[in-house]
Amino acid sequence: MESYTSKRSIVVLANSHNPSLVSDYFLLKAEMIKDIDELDRNNSVYTPSYSRVVLKDGTSIQVENTRLGIVGEDIKAFDLASKYCKALPFIKATGIGINFDIEISDYKFDDLLSNESATKFRDSRINMIDLTFSVNSLTTCYVKLVRGETSSSGLVVLNFHTEFNDKSFSEIDFDILKSYEDFTTVANEFINQLFK
Repeated sequence: MESYTSKRSIVVLANSHNPSLVSDYFLLKAEMIKDIDELDRNNSVYTPSYSRVVLKDGTSIQVENTRLGIVGEDIKAFDLASKYCKALPFIKATGIGINFDIEISDYKFDDLLSNESATKFRDSRINMIDLTFSVNSLTTCYVKLVRGETSSSGLVVLNFHTEFNDKSFSEIDFDILKSYEDFTTVANEFINQLFK
């Protein structure tokens, strides 16, 4: 079995994001970018209720009133989210989601469900399975197993969601970068156990 992480993202849920704050000046001041030349202005949008900033490397930052979403390569998305949270310490968060899409190849997805009482992929029209497991008292991982276009490929989507009850970023004992590393380890262990 071969696997690679094809997409990484982070979502920060809060009751009071302010999309109109996201500007060149804010991104520079928060040290999310080093130079405004990093911005892809043709694909960026700034409004009072929604802002989307696209960087030339393809990283996307979207801010709505209740949601910050960042999609990027490797650890960059998580680094940007951490800097955003540090720049706005009094925003009250309701949850943080750290997400991975892992592409699987050279594995027979039809054999994934080996339990005889379970319906096998090949015997039905099942194209996706949802699973949930608890990582710790605050974090739940939601998993989707999606059959690929061939019988030996597929996608595993892992969404690690940590709940907070309206705690400000400054009150939360949650290191985004460390959690990314920890959840990467859990994701890899899960994949290795599932696809033995």
